[in-house]
Amino acid sequence: MSSRRNRPLGVSVLAVLWLLSAVLLVILASEMWHGRLGGGSLPEWFSVGLIQRAPYVALLALGCGIIAFGLWEMQNWARLIIIGLSLLDFLRVGFALFMYVVFTDSIAKRGSIVF
Repeated sequence: MSSRRNRPLGVSVLAVLWLLSAVLLVILASEMWHGRLGGGSLPEWFSVGLIQRAPYVALLALGCGIIAFGLWEMQNWARLIIIGLSLLDFLRVGFALFMYVVFTDSIAKRGSIVF
């Protein structure tokens, strides 16, 4: 008997999406490294900022690729990272909804955002 487990469809979809993110981030990092976005040239002051930040985008792409590989190979550490990132995103969405309610209520009562 083989100890190989069948990969669930959801895990396969997540792995492919993470890999797609990694590929798109590599393309973005390459464009940034050359000081352009979308094939067009940009002002020098803007392209300098892009060039400085390109290595960080490349590291983010590497991280996405590692997570995609871990999910594809059904590694437990990849699953735990995805769960942790999902929890952080859940907190972010909850905070955004809370702020939306606070600012909407403030605008309705006062007529402006100024407190």
